[in-house]
Formats: sequence, C-alpha cells, structure tokens
Amino acid sequence: MLKYRQLLDYFLGLLYQLKQEGKSGFFETNKIIKLFGYPASPGDIFEMVKYLEAQGFIKALYYLGGTSIQITAREILYIEEQKPEIIDDINIYLEQVKDKSKTQEEIINKSPEQMAEERKIIFEKLDQIINEIKKNLGPKGHDLIKDAEVLKAELHKMMPDLDLIGNKLNILGSIDFIRTINKELTTLLNF
Repeated sequence: MLKYRQLLDYFLGLLYQLKQEGKSGFFETNKIIKLFGYPASPGDIFEMVKYLEAQGFIKALYYLGGTSIQITAREILYIEEQKPEIIDDINIYLEQVKDKSKTQEEIINKSPEQMAEERKIIFEKLDQIINEIKKNLGPKGHDLIKDAEVLKAELHKMMPDLDLIGNKLNILGSIDFIRTINKELTTLLNF
C-alpha cells in the first residue's frame, strides 16, 4: 500500500499527466483516490484536498458528495522541477493495482444523468416531504412546499450551492411532522 506522501505525489503526478495528455478541467477527487486503491474516508479525502489547496497545488470545488480538483501552475512546476520521475512511477504502480476495467476517463466528472441517478433516493425523500406538507398543512404549506422544491431544483445542479441547501434543510427541519424525514435527508446529504 502507498504511504501518504506517495499518495499525494502520485495524485499530483496523475493530474499533471492528464494535463499533458490534453485533458483539462476539474476531476473527481474520490475517483482518483480509488484509482490508486488507497483506503480513504470522505473526511480523509477532504483533508487531503484542503492541504493540497493550501499548498497552492490544486484548485478545488466543494459540492454535495465530494470535491473536484484542477491542476495549478505551481503543481506543474513542482512535478517538472522536483518530481519528474513520478510519471513513470505512477504508471508502474497503476499497472500493479488497478482494475483493468478502470481507465483515466473514469475520473472525469459525472454527467448530469449519472448525478441524478446517484441522488435518486434524495429526490424521493424530498417528494415525501412535499407530500407530508400537502397532507398536513394544505394551502397553508405553500411556502414550505416551495422551499422543498427549491432544494430539489438546487440538488439537480452538478455543483449545488451548499449554503442554500443548508438553509432550506434548516427551514424544513423546524417542522415537527417532517422532522424524521428531514433527518434522513440530512444524513443522506452529509449535512
């Protein structure tokens, strides 16, 4: 198994390699970590991203369910000046550990359809909340229904606004008869 320092170097080296191959943009962090077969929790991955971002090696986008990262000029210089051999090391390591069905393409961000499929259970919980509000409050629940619909619309975005999500979850969490469903939803969303 890789040591943590090796993981960080390989992680950066892979981003460099992707850039050299003409692939740019943001890449899903958890998929890169899985590609290396490193056992990391979401919290471990978050801490690693924060560290690399603080060092100036990556730009990160934080969103529901993870992070996406992009290479920076500092990281390119780091690889070229201090770790040029890392690319060969990465390729050798990946050949030893990777599942042959995995490719670099798998670390590129998901499509909107894939994201919607992964969040299907979340949308079902929101539908439950909307139905409970309608049943218990009728027309008086109009604003709460709209809050739930806004939350649902926001979650259909590839990179939803986490502040907005937190705000709407707090509003819905204040209603007694949907508090249990809202707690389940909050757990699913990792809030």
